[in-house]
Amino acid sequence: MQVLKTILTVITIFIAITGIILCSVGIVYSWTLNTPVTERLVTTAESIENVLTVTDRGLTRVGNGITGARSAVNTIDGAVRTVGDTIVNTDIAFSILEQTVGDELFPRVIEAHETASALAETVVATNTALETANNLPFVSVPTFTEELQQAAGYLENVRTSVNEVRTEIQAIKEEAVGRPVNFITTRTGTMIDNLDAADSRVTSTLVQVNRAQVTTAAIKADLPRIIDLISIGATVILLWFIIAQLCLLVHSWRSLRQMS
Repeated sequence: MQVLKTILTVITIFIAITGIILCSVGIVYSWTLNTPVTERLVTTAESIENVLTVTDRGLTRVGNGITGARSAVNTIDGAVRTVGDTIVNTDIAFSILEQTVGDELFPRVIEAHETASALAETVVATNTALETANNLPFVSVPTFTEELQQAAGYLENVRTSVNEVRTEIQAIKEEAVGRPVNFITTRTGTMIDNLDAADSRVTSTLVQVNRAQVTTAAIKADLPRIIDLISIGATVILLWFIIAQLCLLVHSWRSLRQMS
């Protein structure tokens, strides 16, 4: 029995010493890694800020393009309805229509669509970094992929409708086909619906982007303090374990000496 107690006491002393060593190493590492971890997280936050800034500026351009495109579509729709089917015999009105579609509407839709598509590709390319950042307990950044792809899809529909109008407008003029108003206003109605849907997506995404920008800036500013608090907390806990292990070591050592 005495031998068994001696063996258990020796094992306890060994465990206590091992625990003290491991806790001491943990304290050293908690402060050794403090600076590089902080720098890495700050760099990640800055990368997210850059993505959000690019997205914000791009969405603003898309929104401006949608506003200009909607104005041009409303102009086209109103002019065509006012002149009526006689537009095929009205050179001036037809010239204005061609100019509005070709010089005002088409470039704005093209730019808005290409910007939204490029933004979607940019965000998709950075989604891994954003999702990795979201794994941290104090970070939450939306990825915006679905919203941007939907906005790009709506603008692609508008682009298709504009191309149809551009293609058919000359045919209507040259062939003097009947009921051109119905053809054009059907397309303008579709354009307005898709522009409204795209604008809704862009507006809601901009709100999310702006909210994420504020959150990310706050997180980046707080990161050094948060990491320091984590290091301090780890140090306090490990010191408590070291003290407990020291008490156990002293008690076991005394017991061992008494057994001897």
